[in-house]
Amino acid sequence: MMEQMPKAVPFWNFHVSTMALNISDICAYYPALLIIGVRSTMKNLIDQISIGCGVNSAIVNDAMKKPQFIQSCIDIPLKHNIKPPIPNTPWPFQNTSWEAYKLYCMIVVPKELYNLNKDDEFYEKLKNKKIFRNFEIAKEKKLFDDSPDYHFNSLRNSISHLNYSINEKFEYEMWDHPPGKKEKEYWHWNVKINGGDMQLFLGEVSEMVFDIYNEVKSGLRNSQTYQKV
Repeated sequence: MMEQMPKAVPFWNFHVSTMALNISDICAYYPALLIIGVRSTMKNLIDQISIGCGVNSAIVNDAMKKPQFIQSCIDIPLKHNIKPPIPNTPWPFQNTSWEAYKLYCMIVVPKELYNLNKDDEFYEKLKNKKIFRNFEIAKEKKLFDDSPDYHFNSLRNSISHLNYSINEKFEYEMWDHPPGKKEKEYWHWNVKINGGDMQLFLGEVSEMVFDIYNEVKSGLRNSQTYQKV
């Protein structure tokens, strides 16, 4: 009998002090990651962007606990004559740039790379997990339970076209609109979510993205179309 894998946890948490995942945890849950560093013969490595984001985030969260990392967050900005947002404090590495990186790697890249049919089990898993449960939905054309692909596509559009804002409390507002109609009156999708819930959401999405990656590597999905075999 195959050993049951432990339940995955998000790669990153909003509060670094609660970060429990390390590289060995990731590799225990996602065996495909064990070969990520030796696939130099692959012609195209873009299918590892999301995987790499998860590993990178785990590495950074581990490194942030070490004095050397904190010292680098002081020394490097000084070296380039860049002042931190709060004077006389280390550079806040987990800033909006870092958040944008994770959003792009875990939402935009998988959506564009896999281009899944709207009836793919990926979207059914999104619905069953109630993965949008922590979003405050201000406007929508379709209910999430009726069309999870509509919400995921709108989220992808929001990120790729920079149709979102992050305030000082790390609260997100995101929106989508028809091409060329940026005014708020034309928005057909508008949501809000706080930073902690966004990290939980990204962690849950990453579980399913990694499942697709492993299904491709194990032959359960076509390596070209990413459709189930």
